[in-house]
Amino acid sequence: MNKKSKCILCSYEGEFKIKLSINGHDIIECPNCSFQFMDVLPTDEEIYNIYKKDYFDAWGLGDGEPDNIVNMKKKCFQHILKKILNYVDKGNILDVGSATGFLLEVAKEIGFEPYGIEISEYASSIAKKKFGDDRVCNGILQTCNFSNNFFDLITMSDVIEHVKDPIEDLNIINKLLKSTFTKTTYLLITTPNTNSLTAKLFKSKWHRYEFQHLTYFNLKSMKVLAEKTGFEIIESYPTTKVINLNYLYPIAKKYNQFLISNLVSILNSFPIINKIDIPILMGESTYILKKVKDI
Repeated sequence: MNKKSKCILCSYEGEFKIKLSINGHDIIECPNCSFQFMDVLPTDEEIYNIYKKDYFDAWGLGDGEPDNIVNMKKKCFQHILKKILNYVDKGNILDVGSATGFLLEVAKEIGFEPYGIEISEYASSIAKKKFGDDRVCNGILQTCNFSNNFFDLITMSDVIEHVKDPIEDLNIINKLLKSTFTKTTYLLITTPNTNSLTAKLFKSKWHRYEFQHLTYFNLKSMKVLAEKTGFEIIESYPTTKVINLNYLYPIAKKYNQFLISNLVSILNSFPIINKIDIPILMGESTYILKKVKDI
């Protein structure tokens, strides 16, 4: 089934394939750049209501998480940051969508000066306890006032799929990164990949199609975004996440994955199994982008 629309990424106008509908909102695919996006966006109130305490608790990002969950999350972000360290391993880092600050904790241990932006008042309050009120802004890129030409590395881990206008966000990020005249700076993005094996296998039933996800990329559409905003993709690869069963169970339960939650519940009864950290590919890709032009 198709509908007429205009691509918010490449500006193509014409017939778009409807991939699926979530809560009455169509996800459509651009035939020109393969970018997928929610055609009619949720209201700001609907979006803000998503990111409350229960959202972060379900993802193991609450306050006072058990040590095994904390260690698992840190291992996950160690994997995510590993390759970017070949390009930059110190300086000022800004994590957009920093949640409760696990990525920033890992970055600080490496040697970065940590800063964060987080839409959730609940999650940002936890991160502020770790890094200070001046280091973490409760808001979005458009409302937080960090200095331009200040950051050496900016990260967006599982964030860009949540934003309404990725071009606007990356234009802001371009300005926040240090000028190309002074040094080379980088942007690290992880996001669901519409060309991943899981996306192709499950199609409209793909677990990454969620109401809070407004945009969906693959390498082709990410290249379009990079070129429009003064960046160049220098590496792209499948994202390795680290999970354990204690972490997976509440997520599967919250998102009504009954078969998975029942299986995990059985396995969780074995104390040794439920604490093992497992590296896994979940249909996401990581992109390392170099800033090549000042906006």
